[in-house]
Amino acid sequence: MKRLALTSDKIFGFTYILLFTILMAIALLHRGLFFAPEKVTASTIVVAGALITGIIVTFYRPLRKHYRVPWFLWLMFGYTAYAWLTTLWAANAEYAVQGALIDTAAVGLAAFVPLLTRTWRTWLLSIIAFFGPALYLFAMGAALKYYHYTNAIQTGFMDSVFQYHNTFGAFSLAAALIGALLAVRTSNVYLRAWYLLNGALSIVGVVVSYSRWVWILTAVMIVLSFVSLVSIKRTRDGFYALVFTVLPALAASPFALTAMRHASKKEFGVVLVIALVGAVIGTLVLLGVSKIKKKWQEVVIPSLFTVFVLVVAVVLVHKEASKFSSVSKRIGSITLSSWSMRQRFWFYGAAMHMWEHNPIFGAGAGAWNAKFQAYQQFPYWSTMTHSVVMSQLVSFGLIGLILWLGFLAFAFRSTGKIVRNRSEDSLLSLTAILALLAILIHSVFDFDMNFATVVFVVFVLVAVAATPSLLPVYETSSAARSIEGNLTKKAWWLLLPGVASLGLVYVGGTLGVSEIQLQAANGITNTDAKIAKLQSAQRYAPYTVQPHLQLAELYYNNYLQSRALSDQEDAWQETQWASRRGIWDPSVLETTGVIAYNLGHVSEAYHWTQRSYQDGKLTTKYSETFLGVALWSGVGEASKNPTDAKSVFQSVVNTYQEVQANENRLQHLPKEVQQEWQLTTDAPMTVYMATAEYALGNFQQSLNALKSLPKANQNPNTTSLTQMVRLLDKANMNHQPTINLVSQLPNRTPQMLNEFEALASIHNG
Repeated sequence: MKRLALTSDKIFGFTYILLFTILMAIALLHRGLFFAPEKVTASTIVVAGALITGIIVTFYRPLRKHYRVPWFLWLMFGYTAYAWLTTLWAANAEYAVQGALIDTAAVGLAAFVPLLTRTWRTWLLSIIAFFGPALYLFAMGAALKYYHYTNAIQTGFMDSVFQYHNTFGAFSLAAALIGALLAVRTSNVYLRAWYLLNGALSIVGVVVSYSRWVWILTAVMIVLSFVSLVSIKRTRDGFYALVFTVLPALAASPFALTAMRHASKKEFGVVLVIALVGAVIGTLVLLGVSKIKKKWQEVVIPSLFTVFVLVVAVVLVHKEASKFSSVSKRIGSITLSSWSMRQRFWFYGAAMHMWEHNPIFGAGAGAWNAKFQAYQQFPYWSTMTHSVVMSQLVSFGLIGLILWLGFLAFAFRSTGKIVRNRSEDSLLSLTAILALLAILIHSVFDFDMNFATVVFVVFVLVAVAATPSLLPVYETSSAARSIEGNLTKKAWWLLLPGVASLGLVYVGGTLGVSEIQLQAANGITNTDAKIAKLQSAQRYAPYTVQPHLQLAELYYNNYLQSRALSDQEDAWQETQWASRRGIWDPSVLETTGVIAYNLGHVSEAYHWTQRSYQDGKLTTKYSETFLGVALWSGVGEASKNPTDAKSVFQSVVNTYQEVQANENRLQHLPKEVQQEWQLTTDAPMTVYMATAEYALGNFQQSLNALKSLPKANQNPNTTSLTQMVRLLDKANMNHQPTINLVSQLPNRTPQMLNEFEALASIHNG
């Protein structure tokens, strides 16, 4: 029996499209960081729970009479089930559950797609096509209105849209391909102009993403798209659609680069005008081609339009050629030995090292985020493996990679059959698979798909490409009524995505308001008013880290000025919360540890400063802070538990030796690394190590280390500590000279006096 689908005016298609649209809108509101793997929010659970209904609908028995679950979808279900299974042995349950929820939600979204009519699928692709230019417009508007960056590309705003500028470029490319191919498919004049405009703005987004690899990938995908259109006998329309997607974008790109660099509203307006004019001309050409009857007119007339646009594009590009000088230099810098490529090879090596410890089953969902510090043996750390293949191996092992590659293989196989049939579904499937291919190629070398919005789009594209549309209403109307009747009886299943949409509207709205409050706080100079504004941002988005970090910085600065204990305690609460949410910034972790130590939370101080040292091994500041905190925590522990104190002192000595090894290793790393990372075993570190040796009873080693210190360039406290250790040894561990010495220290505190006395009394019995 032929498969059927609901008519397009039913609630099913509408609620699905509404849900998907809101998901994409929220991604824009929160700069693509929504559902980032380090954030477990109530909204994630709501979305996953609602989209599981897609799987339920797929298995609903009355529907199964008319609907056969595709093989790729079965493998998607298996992949999701295995993701949940890996949470049993994952290193971090929070990351593992988050990853499994995201995969479940994405598969739930994909499971609905085979039940959609061709009309709703076209709408679905249209939303994804709009995703590229919408991101570009959002980034431009924010750069112009809120941030006033002198160079929005280099200062990182384009990176923050997807947290990675290359991924922004790849998604813009996918959106451009969808726009161009949908322009070929539609016969509606206004829709065709809209698709061409989307495509042109998406190509502009590719240019301003400043991604060398995506620029090369764009040329490859445009050629591949044209060849694919030739294979399904859509050569003429396909050629003109691609031409009028690319040429206006190239003409507008110099102005876009200027707008991004100098926050120029005028240049931004020129970009929109050029893209719009190109879309109109392209629509007229495609319309004219379809009306032409004579062969010579079919060639000459469109060619004249094309040459006209080409000449205009060349003139504009030539006039603004200087804007492209940095682009050409950037393309020319692509080599396997470039700094960017060396970083990626480091990531790949660390990922392979992690995979070797769990080759079959993997280390569990979210493994890289939980364990990457232990495996990265290089200075430039990242919370991404920069490869979706590496990410699959690390998290799910060979089993997960086989399932992941399996559903992609079945999807490509099914898509090939649909395209070869040259039915009405052929161009729709071809559009989805080319957009999917652009994202996948990028992800293999540069992105591990660790954002839920990316996974959602990828899984939906797989489903659109690999399943032919169900027939709208076949002549056996009783079968159609059977499907609609059974779905109507379980209408609450179909309404769940709508309910989830309401939750997402609320969550997305509060995130957006929080972002506005944060921006407003940046312009406030009054401390109390700024704190109130940041607290307001925190209330609107209690799960996000940024308000906590900004409040912590403000409280801590107040404490440094006023020495008010309440400010220090407030800063401690905020930094501790942020640090526990998976922040990898060593400076945040160090601040958390220092505040903890000042408040007397010695074990917490040791933990956070050790984390800051692990994440910033090639930075003197973090190494020095950890050694100091470790030393004094051991001193404090000595009177209560000498055995534990001894192990802490030994860790100080071992860490000092590790810092020396890192300093030597740094000398053999590329110059770019040496310029970025400055590490020296300075005088304070040496004194901390010598003091630890003294506390362990290794007096001679301690004195030898102290004698090696230069006389100059020592701060007063370091000099005093050095003198104290020497005096203690000469006085046969008599701690009275310590008290006299500490009384002479600048900026001495009762805490410092207690620490020095405790150290002096370690060997006094």
